[in-house]
Amino acid sequence: MSNAKSGIVGYVHTKTSITIKFSNNDAYRYDLSNALDKDKLNEMVKLAKQGKGLNSYLNKHSQIRKAGYIDTTLNRSSSYTPY
Repeated sequence: MSNAKSGIVGYVHTKTSITIKFSNNDAYRYDLSNALDKDKLNEMVKLAKQGKGLNSYLNKHSQIRKAGYIDTTLNRSSSYTPY
C-alpha cells in the first residue's frame, strides 16, 4: 500500500536506524545520533508501520530530517516494507 501523497513508498528498520524510500527512488537512512534518540526512532518505526504520518513527523522535526543521509546499501525494492 504505497502512500503516494506522502512520497514515502517503503522502509526498513533495525534496532539503531530506519531507512525510508521515497517515490523518487531516493532512500534516506536515519541512525541513532544527537538528532535521533531511541524514543524518536521508535516513533518513526511506529508511524511507518501505520503507513501514515511519517513524512509529517520528519517535516516537524527538521533536526532529524537534516541528519538523514542517502543510503545506497538497499537497492532492491523487495528489501523495503511497503508504506
